[in-house]
Amino acid sequence: TFESTKLLLASTSSHWVSGIGNDSGHVGRHLLGHPVLSASGTRPGNSAKIEQELGFETLASRHFDTTEYQQDGKMLIARFGRRSKTFLEREIVAGTSRSEIDAKMMSGMHFDFYASVEQFESPENRVGLGAGTDKWGLRKTEISFGVNAITEKVLRKHVENLRKILKAAGCKENSINTRVGIPDGAHATSTCRMSSSDADGVVDKDIRVHGTDNLYVCSNAVFPNVTAVNPTLTVAALAVRLAEHIDRA
Repeated sequence: TFESTKLLLASTSSHWVSGIGNDSGHVGRHLLGHPVLSASGTRPGNSAKIEQELGFETLASRHFDTTEYQQDGKMLIARFGRRSKTFLEREIVAGTSRSEIDAKMMSGMHFDFYASVEQFESPENRVGLGAGTDKWGLRKTEISFGVNAITEKVLRKHVENLRKILKAAGCKENSINTRVGIPDGAHATSTCRMSSSDADGVVDKDIRVHGTDNLYVCSNAVFPNVTAVNPTLTVAALAVRLAEHIDRA
């Protein structure tokens, strides 16, 4: 998304005045990432002593990651065990008795969600060539990135969806906290996006750069839009598809 884009932008010549594949100015534009939401709350009582004690995701929901929510922005929810009513290892090290641990665990259940949300594209979001070079002699990177009004509306709506989920789970209103993370371009995509012609993007359906015979871009950069989940498997699928295409050629 960054370095392949910079290579195209830097590959100027008398034929490619603005860089390879950049006749329509789309190389580097439409930069997208995953805005992240978080929500937490506590439900009184936990007689079954059910608790998530691992410090990583053990449950995920793709309820909002469907075509039904395409127009409103898809969302993937995961439960993250960063906070808990009881951290067993800490209690044991501290010498807490079994009965005290049981009492604390049964007093309530803590829910801690985070969610990655689909971002709607802004043409002004972009990756470009910065002035000068870094310590490896490569051109520095210049990034412009923000969230537009449409995405902000989506984030507000999904924050409310997370609140509804916590309330449905029995969390008290005064225990619920929500947060919209500062956009940081996580899982960046779309700077060399796929399109039917170079008027709208950089690569074709075979991820070949428009106007070239044998130059391909195989990275997050070719996504037409950001996905609602981590992009690694999609990139792997594109790599397999590209290998099959080259083998047939």
